[in-house]
Amino acid sequence: MKGLILCNGLAPDISLFKRHHDVSDLFIAADGGGNSARKLGFLPDVVIGDLDSFKQQPDDDFEIIKDSDQETNDLEKALELASDRDLYRGCGAGRYRSADRSNPEEPFSTQKVQQPIFITFF
Repeated sequence: MKGLILCNGLAPDISLFKRHHDVSDLFIAADGGGNSARKLGFLPDVVIGDLDSFKQQPDDDFEIIKDSDQETNDLEKALELASDRDLYRGCGAGRYRSADRSNPEEPFSTQKVQQPIFITFF
């Protein structure tokens, strides 16, 4: 089964996104990625995250999973869900938090990347 993950941040190129979406069995939005999906004209099958960015609409007809754990970011939550649902391929676009090696007490920095990041996993 193939999956697609869209993260919060700048939306990817519509043609690239559509190409991945059209061959995916499950489309997972990581929190605010659900908002980006709407802007692209798509609805996810699942939105997962702490839901601090996702703007739920009254007519949303898809699965919404709230995971308030602050030890993992929304992409990690989406990747865990993909693994739990036996997805073997995915593509994500959005922002991420990078490791901050200057502070061992803070495993991730809050610096956000403003360009799309694509990840394919098997």
